[in-house]
Amino acid sequence: MKRPWFTTFGGILMLIIITAYGTFYASRVPVGITDFVWVFHWVDVGGFSTICTVELNSAGLRGALISWLDGLFNSWGSKYYGL
Repeated sequence: MKRPWFTTFGGILMLIIITAYGTFYASRVPVGITDFVWVFHWVDVGGFSTICTVELNSAGLRGALISWLDGLFNSWGSKYYGL
């Protein structure tokens, strides 16, 4: 049996590591960002404003992928944004 056993099991191990890291990354708020932020909302029509405290949650897997890919493809400029 001349099969690439090391490659097969190494690939499976890498998939498990990447899945564990992705789950850990997607379930927490990034380092340096607090869980609570203040949001200031100004209404132009009535001339009043409100301030409220908002609790931030993690972006999840979909949000992490969107933000990572948006940062990656930002260098494409107008081709990425369709301008």
